[in-house]
Amino acid sequence: MGQSRRATSSAARHSAFDVYRSNIKLPQRLAAEPGAVKLWPPQREIANSIGNADVERVTWLKAVRSGYTFLLTAAVARYLTAQARSSKKRC
Repeated sequence: MGQSRRATSSAARHSAFDVYRSNIKLPQRLAAEPGAVKLWPPQREIANSIGNADVERVTWLKAVRSGYTFLLTAAVARYLTAQARSSKKRC
């Protein structure tokens, strides 16, 4: 199993949506609806697909206000957190 798969497998215990919902809070000055992240069902599936090590590729046709930037930023942050966690375990 490659390094990147090991790093994401520990984070994959919980769905990406659950991780985002419990860890990301939107501030009042930046969001129309501040507080915990609320994703529509299609956004949840996209988030879970991006966060799943078994999914090789996610193809997404970006529409206006689909949450693309948020979901991609959250996915990168989740991946980097998992990488940092796995590198600390090796030390």
